[in-house]
Amino acid sequence: MNRVWSLAALGAAAVIALAACSSGAPGSSSGSTDALVTGPALTIPPTIAPSLPTQTDTSWGRIWDDVPDSFPSPSGAEPATDTGQGPASAQLVVTAAAGDVADGYVSALNTAGWTVNKDGPLEDGSIVVNATSAGDCKAQITVHSIGDASTVAVLYGASCPFV
Repeated sequence: MNRVWSLAALGAAAVIALAACSSGAPGSSSGSTDALVTGPALTIPPTIAPSLPTQTDTSWGRIWDDVPDSFPSPSGAEPATDTGQGPASAQLVVTAAAGDVADGYVSALNTAGWTVNKDGPLEDGSIVVNATSAGDCKAQITVHSIGDASTVAVLYGASCPFV
């Protein structure tokens, strides 16, 4: 009798297992896919988002320690290690007159929808371009002439989106 009872229990277990694997009508869903998964579990690698640059407090305000790719840069600009302006989001050297570099920033930023004003040349010969965008986003570009070239120090406000 125990043997009959075991066979009945085994048969019931088989029916339950088949019912769990069956989705019913073709193309219908039973609401659970747990019974349908076979083989080793697949692992989806995490999406690694680009990390944002650090920020620095300056006398001008808090800045990003880099500029986004969308921020304009003069043609032929090369990174500079120190423009003498202190911390900056970007430091560049450009083989062009300071006035031409500043005018290029004014034009590019206006085209991108920024509100821009230009001051200078100041007593030290520098030209400062101040720009504001949506919200509290602001940037300041200081251009100094160094012979046939110019140095550029960009302060890109930490309240600006980094896109």
